[in-house]
Amino acid sequence: MRKVTLASEDSWAKIRDAKELTVGGQRRIQEAIVRVSPEAREAMQRNERRRKGTEPEPFAPSSSDLQALNDANDACVLALVTDWSFGEPVTIEGLQELPLQDYAKLQAICAPAVRSAMINFAPSEDNQEDPNSPFGNSSGSNGHSEAESSTVAFPTTNSVSTSSSL
Repeated sequence: MRKVTLASEDSWAKIRDAKELTVGGQRRIQEAIVRVSPEAREAMQRNERRRKGTEPEPFAPSSSDLQALNDANDACVLALVTDWSFGEPVTIEGLQELPLQDYAKLQAICAPAVRSAMINFAPSEDNQEDPNSPFGNSSGSNGHSEAESSTVAFPTTNSVSTSSSL
């Protein structure tokens, strides 16, 4: 946990490391991010991957995309901030009362946690075993013949890793 100075005079916040993200915090972030349209996510990913020094592509989120992005930012800040110097409690209502410049600084500090909260279900490019998985590489058989219908609730992947986007 670290204490950071914010933009307003004598303001501060105590912030847990993104590695200390709780399950509840992770789920609230994920629930907001998945509401962002695929088109908006793709545009943001392209802008993130653009070459340094090039202009980002124009991006005009829909009102529902904007609400989802705001919700994700709020969820991220609330998942990591444990205390602050403001009179309001560390809640969604308290967050809405923060000075804009302090919220912007908290958002910038907490934003990397969004990446660690997201699960990437894309197949692994190197098709190697995931050293963090107790199951190794999941690209093999699931125990069912091709004629059987699968009863697996979630898609199988080569590995589950954190996404490098959003």
